[in-house]
Amino acid sequence: MLEEVPMGGWAPAVVPPAVAAALYVLALRRTAGVAAAGVAVVTVAVAVTALALGERPGPVAGATLLTAGCAAVAWALGRSGRRRRARRLALEAYRAAAGAAAEAAGEVERHRLAAELHDTAAHRFTGIVVGAASALRLADPDLQARAVRDAAETARLAEGELERLTGVRAPGGGAQDERPGPRDLADLDALVAAWPDPRVTYVRTARSAPPEIAAVAYRVVREALTNALRYAEGGTVRVAVEQAADRLVITLVDGPTTTQDAAQPSDDSTSRHSGTTPVPGPDETAATSRDARTPPLPSAVGRSPGLAGAGTAAGLGGRRDVEGLGGGHGLAGLRVAVAECGGVLSAGPEGAGWAVRAEFPLQDAPSAPVPSASAPSVSVPSALAPSVPALSASAASPPGPAAVVPAALPLSVSAPPVSAPPVPGRWGGWRGGPASNGALVLFAVAWSVGFSLLADDVPLSAGEVALLAVLFVAHALPLAVRARAPLPGLAAALSVHPVLLAAWFAGWTTQPAGDFFLWCLWVELTLLYAVGVQGGRRWRPGAAATATVAAAGGLVLACGPGIVGDRAAAGAVLASGLAVPAAAAWALGVGVARLRARRRTATRDEQVRLSREAEAAVRAERARLEARLRSSALRRMGAVLAAAERGRLDVVLAEARAGLAALRESLDELRSPVVGDDPPPTFAGIALLATRHQAAVRYAGGRREASPGVEVAAFTAVELMLRGRTGAEITVTGDGAGTAVRGPASPRAVRRLRALADAAGGGFTAHEDGTVTVWLPET
Repeated sequence: MLEEVPMGGWAPAVVPPAVAAALYVLALRRTAGVAAAGVAVVTVAVAVTALALGERPGPVAGATLLTAGCAAVAWALGRSGRRRRARRLALEAYRAAAGAAAEAAGEVERHRLAAELHDTAAHRFTGIVVGAASALRLADPDLQARAVRDAAETARLAEGELERLTGVRAPGGGAQDERPGPRDLADLDALVAAWPDPRVTYVRTARSAPPEIAAVAYRVVREALTNALRYAEGGTVRVAVEQAADRLVITLVDGPTTTQDAAQPSDDSTSRHSGTTPVPGPDETAATSRDARTPPLPSAVGRSPGLAGAGTAAGLGGRRDVEGLGGGHGLAGLRVAVAECGGVLSAGPEGAGWAVRAEFPLQDAPSAPVPSASAPSVSVPSALAPSVPALSASAASPPGPAAVVPAALPLSVSAPPVSAPPVPGRWGGWRGGPASNGALVLFAVAWSVGFSLLADDVPLSAGEVALLAVLFVAHALPLAVRARAPLPGLAAALSVHPVLLAAWFAGWTTQPAGDFFLWCLWVELTLLYAVGVQGGRRWRPGAAATATVAAAGGLVLACGPGIVGDRAAAGAVLASGLAVPAAAAWALGVGVARLRARRRTATRDEQVRLSREAEAAVRAERARLEARLRSSALRRMGAVLAAAERGRLDVVLAEARAGLAALRESLDELRSPVVGDDPPPTFAGIALLATRHQAAVRYAGGRREASPGVEVAAFTAVELMLRGRTGAEITVTGDGAGTAVRGPASPRAVRRLRALADAAGGGFTAHEDGTVTVWLPET
């Protein structure tokens, strides 16, 4: 009968292998949590069954330990197979999409160039059209002369911007303009100073901001002012740049003219600043008037409601000319740029007008001074003032084109560096590689202690069991560091055998040290394999470790009770025999290391090739835009400059209109998709996903290379986070150990992200703000 069969007879031979096979399949096909639950259920079931059969506590504990150990190894092998399968499928997807990676990089560059064109040439042409149309409509000689001068200055700036955008020179032009883009809040002052709209009132109380934030703030103000110039008929446009605690707040509101605005004298020279509202500093007590630098404007160019209406409607068809250039791309792009700086941009109706607000975090920024009665912060209107070349040149030059990033690296628009935050779930917890090492430790302890408890021939005392348990655990623990420190781990494991031998000689245990060495020799062989994997071509450490294992084993076995005669000779013979499996384990590790090195080299070469193809695609897009700009926008801008120099404002308007039409065609072409609905699963594909979803992707801790498996997994994570969303914010944190992706996720996406992290051997963390983090370790 089954109940008459002793546990030591059938359980070790039947139950553990059957459980191991079932749990291996479970760990291979399901997540770590499900497989771990299976391990727990089976282990408890074995223990309950043994107790029900009336076995003594020792054999029950031994059977339970053996079952847990075998189950843990089966779980670890299944997890390893699951990770290998995920990496293999990811590598296949990476290689299958290699052809589309260059196209994706090219499309990302097209969108970047479109944004640059929108933020530079389109704004310049718009200003020229609005100013020229207004001046021609009002038929004021002074205003027309001013418009001609502004058009000439704007055309020169635009030519330099277009040259920098494509890295070319204007047709027949001279040297490229190498002036830096806006890097300080003072550039906002000059921007408003030269703005062709008399309705603008401007105040700045913020002292400074980091250059990256100042550049984006410049773009926000310029885009909002341009939109107000196009669409806001009449009324006022109020711009405020303020610092509230540790945040920079930019507000632009347009709306109907108030009683206070209407009552303001139009010819009061003290109210017509260039837009520069000085920030009171320690030694500053008063605002500086624009009149100290430029003569006052004629009264006809004051705050005339007719001029405001003409400016916004662009007079002779000007408004019709500038419509259709944005299509929502300007504010959408700004939302992304602001989010990449860690800020928030909002735009919408406010009362009878429209408001645009942007907030940026300021780290380590000086506190904004508190306005005092002696040094008030004054809200001053901008006027259609003569351009001040020094100011206009510095303020109007946008940042140069972003550097071309290889396809193997993340592609993103420029953003301020973000310090890498701590990554929750790093190393994957009990789902990743360290858990496999822990499973080996458990198996080693269960293997030695379990069989000792199952032995019925020699009962063990409680003290002997405690001593052996300590030594067995000490011998197994080095497996936990086999990947990071195999040589010290091997030395620690070997040190247990002399201690056990001494305990046997002292009579503290009946367990022969030689029997334990043979029974647990697989631990040393596993560590020798790890030495070979880590050492690679370095043969001396591996050869020394192999000889040490053989010598230690020969010594322990020669001192055993079964050896008679010359123990030294016996030890030498035994050591020679042990050297064979030891050398084989080390050689296997060396072979695996060389195979992995060849695979890494092949993968790196493939990534370099894709990077070069991406660079070539980017250069091709820039060359194509260069040719188009030469024949359209640059030629038209040169014609505008020539007409302005001749004083022909009507020709200036006509050429500017033609330039706007050409830009509209260029923008439509650049924004048209090239890659299909499925971007390649690479970092370049992430940049394309962000562009299509108007999302902000920030790279914390710098941009680093990643293996194809991590690239594909990171792309999948971003794709799941962005599915069905626009304007989301994603943070990618990379270092040598892996990549973390943080962003919002729907409940359905959460389930798939958990499975993705599990298959990669990584971790998943849900945060209180509704975002999640997926950790993808390198292997």
